[in-house]
Amino acid sequence: TDEGAAPTDEQDTFDLLSIAGVEIKKVVKYSRKMKWQSIAAFEDWVVTHIAKRIAVAKELQIIARLGSTSTGIASGNVITGTSGSPVNYTDVQIRDILAKIKENGPIVWYANQKTIYTQLTAIKDLNGRPLFLDNTVSDDPLVKGRIYGGLVKQDENLSDNVVYVGVPASILANNFEDLYIFSAIEPGTVQTIVTGYSLFDAGLENPLAFVKVTFYPGE
Repeated sequence: TDEGAAPTDEQDTFDLLSIAGVEIKKVVKYSRKMKWQSIAAFEDWVVTHIAKRIAVAKELQIIARLGSTSTGIASGNVITGTSGSPVNYTDVQIRDILAKIKENGPIVWYANQKTIYTQLTAIKDLNGRPLFLDNTVSDDPLVKGRIYGGLVKQDENLSDNVVYVGVPASILANNFEDLYIFSAIEPGTVQTIVTGYSLFDAGLENPLAFVKVTFYPGE
């Protein structure tokens, strides 16, 4: 402002991101005979297995939310190749994808192993040099390399030729209730029922923080 002048009032506007929460459950049942004839480590394995499956369900929920018009990626940042309009694995296309991301922060590429090793690793820049650089900086076994400085992470929940790239810090994931695992005996059958429960949901704070690409190479 000018010296001594009062500032002009600013009115902020906000978009609301609705994260209602979904119940995620996993149940394992086994007989009393199996309980007493199994090794002691079996019960620990059941608990670990339930925890891993619920973790996968949470990730699938995040992917579903990224695909929603109300909680996910802006329509202009969803690129889908078709037979009439292919999207190829090229340096030019990769740079066009990165240009659509309007968010500050480290960028991560997500793709399944087949897409990474049969497609992304083969891209070369305009000078014929590999665009994909092997991982030499991360101890995370899911990090396979880098593309233009962004980490490339393996995600087997994605289909072939589907790639998500963006700033993961923009994903708001809310554990309304942390993972809860408990067991009970079912009357009559005398089965042991082990149940895992989590109340979870997620959404994308900035719809322009990610790009979803369904590559259709060829033609």
